[in-house]
Amino acid sequence: MKYSKYIQNNEHNFPLEWRSHLFPYKLLKKDINKITEDLETKNFNQLPSENAPESPLLNDSQILNTSDSNKSKKYPKTEPPNTFVESTPICELKDENGENLQAIVIDRDIIMEIKSQTLFFRQISKVLNEIETFEKDVENELFLKLEELSSDLLSVTSPFDKDLGTWRNIFSIYLDSTFFEKNNRKHLTIDWVNSANNAHKRFTKTVGKFKSPKSVSVYKSFDKINKVIILLAFMGQMNYTATRKIIKKHDRRTGIRTKENYLKTMLSRESGLTLALISQLSNQFVSILPMIEDYECPVCFSVLINPIRLRCLHLICSHCMLYSRLNGNHDCPLCRHQNALLDASNADIDQALKNMLKLYFPKEIRNRRNEI
Repeated sequence: MKYSKYIQNNEHNFPLEWRSHLFPYKLLKKDINKITEDLETKNFNQLPSENAPESPLLNDSQILNTSDSNKSKKYPKTEPPNTFVESTPICELKDENGENLQAIVIDRDIIMEIKSQTLFFRQISKVLNEIETFEKDVENELFLKLEELSSDLLSVTSPFDKDLGTWRNIFSIYLDSTFFEKNNRKHLTIDWVNSANNAHKRFTKTVGKFKSPKSVSVYKSFDKINKVIILLAFMGQMNYTATRKIIKKHDRRTGIRTKENYLKTMLSRESGLTLALISQLSNQFVSILPMIEDYECPVCFSVLINPIRLRCLHLICSHCMLYSRLNGNHDCPLCRHQNALLDASNADIDQALKNMLKLYFPKEIRNRRNEI
């Protein structure tokens, strides 16, 4: 499928006010055709073919045989003439932003060729700047909405709220998905967009389990923000791919190489703010609602029961501490701090953490106590 058709088929995924900020691939493709026609008209971009007529100077020239080195003649050395060769004058083309675009003047046709290239890339730069401004405006608006969402989530995820379990399930699915895969990620890819869409479909299935109307309202705001982030990443990928393809097509059709330097500039500013949005949303989840994965014992891998804080500041269940000591394990199971288990006692139980875990994970603690 041609990329212009791909853009056309996906336009309906974006709001109407967004569609004018999609990269005008089809329009710029026509501009390349005009540049190519201009080059062909001026005979500037044509290389000599095998059937091209030979120069009359070649026909009248004597063919020299350099294979016989014994017959070579010696000529006296001469000093090179002390003359200056005048360089071709430089023509300055003023850019709209005040930067000078220089071109070597060979003849009028070549000046026209360079002007057409300048206009082409000036148009691309203008489009990309407008797209970047639009994306920053959308992202800044999302940052403000995230602040509002944070306070709303606090009100519906208290340990006394009847929808706490549903919210924890949503957060768990979300944090485990590719949507929040941040490690070593510098740019968002189309695979990330597809994975994020799949994760979004998964947690939307839990919406019907809400009991509080307020939770439903907060979820709608939460869902809308996530949809915008995914759409923003999708638009960024479409625009980046369209720009890369149009530059590649220009280089192939005109024989002028511009791809490498141009794409480096694009990559340097691509998807940075979107990644920042995802990171902020992830941090809000962790800070607002405690997740059971963050409070698991390193021995039994269940929620901490009577959590004991060792000298190395790591945590362990009181039951697992005694069990480990009976089996001859006296060091911390995480950092191997010497005699950390041997020196610990019930006096080292973290009471504040114990109360918090009872408040947020009553069901899990009850199940773990029954197992013991």
